[in-house]
Amino acid sequence: MKSSPLFIVIVLLCSLVFPQAMFAAEAAEPLLQLSAPSSPVASSVYGSTYANITWTPVLGSMGYNVKRSILSGGPYSVIAPSVTGVTYTDTSLLTGTTYYYVVSALNGSGESLNSNEVAVYIPPNQPVLDIRIAEEKIAIGTEFTANVVLANVSGIYAEDVTVGYDKSLFDFIGFEEVPGYTIYNASLSQNGTIRFIAASQGQAYGITGEATLLKLKLRAKAAGTGKVDALKCRIADTAKEFDLLGRSCNEDTVIVQNALDVNRSGEYTLLDLAIDAYYYGQFSWNTPAIYNTNQAGNDYIGSEDLLFIVQEMLKNANYAPNS
Repeated sequence: MKSSPLFIVIVLLCSLVFPQAMFAAEAAEPLLQLSAPSSPVASSVYGSTYANITWTPVLGSMGYNVKRSILSGGPYSVIAPSVTGVTYTDTSLLTGTTYYYVVSALNGSGESLNSNEVAVYIPPNQPVLDIRIAEEKIAIGTEFTANVVLANVSGIYAEDVTVGYDKSLFDFIGFEEVPGYTIYNASLSQNGTIRFIAASQGQAYGITGEATLLKLKLRAKAAGTGKVDALKCRIADTAKEFDLLGRSCNEDTVIVQNALDVNRSGEYTLLDLAIDAYYYGQFSWNTPAIYNTNQAGNDYIGSEDLLFIVQEMLKNANYAPNS
């Protein structure tokens, strides 16, 4: 069918008056079609409730949507729209939960397909490195143990631990290994700090829950309140290694008192040993108030108390059998 003369005239007039409008669609260049971002990387820190998500830039992208699900494969919800960088921190996550993330690229032509999925697990409890001292009070000259305990973890097989102690009140004597865990570095005291690098001896000794890694041996040398402090710690399972946050490294304290003999005579003799031997197996608060039967600092009168009394007797120059 032929076009009418009137139609042809109208088209010619429009092309003369509005030439850009007639050919704009042909002249416009299409925006770049986006590729999906490569697989993002997600990580978390033991003791935290956040996850860091990073990805590589996509050519032609003007931004990214970060999406999350608690189910592998989705459905995903956009939690961070139009992110301009290539990293995002997802905060206030729930412990004991696995989160699944994908990222898509954006520009004026629209949105790319989602990236491959990446998962991150937020542990159910905050891992901690504890120092645990049984005694609350000890006398000068008393040896005591500070247990180094890793807790609230799962499947941990190696540890790098630094512990500090009050060198003005305590002398470091040494340490005792715990069966199943071996210390592999020369653990020497350096100005009141000691570093231990430990590893489990096989799958049966992977730490899940809590376990004592080693036992520090110290001796009280001056009166005061002293602390033994877990300064820093890195732990590793078979896939990743993690630094425990500062608040996850704890301390314990013990009060060091000047030696006070059992019958309060001012010096240790065989009579002090006899009194504590009489009350052996009892709690100190059940003994007469005139006696200082709690010599080892743990309120229970036992061999540690008797041993301490004997050590003090041997130091007493006024005790006749010592001359």
